[in-house]
Amino acid sequence: MMRIMIKIYIAVVIIVSLFFTRPVYAYLDPGSGSMIWQMLLGALASVVVFFKFFGRKFLALFGYAKKDTNNPDKSDSKKKVD
Repeated sequence: MMRIMIKIYIAVVIIVSLFFTRPVYAYLDPGSGSMIWQMLLGALASVVVFFKFFGRKFLALFGYAKKDTNNPDKSDSKKKVD
């Protein structure tokens, strides 16, 4: 029941905010757009590098990491050749 009330409240706030808007008179020049793109690409690159270095530990924190199936004791590469 509480979730339904929260969803209704959010919908009412969005609808009311769309009907009562004011002009802002803001201007974004090409330099601003370029800076925004640069920030977004930098954020994306940092997320990729984070998961490359700490991905397994981060996923293990939430219990989503796969268990290591490469058991060195049962490896076929270390068999002795007679």
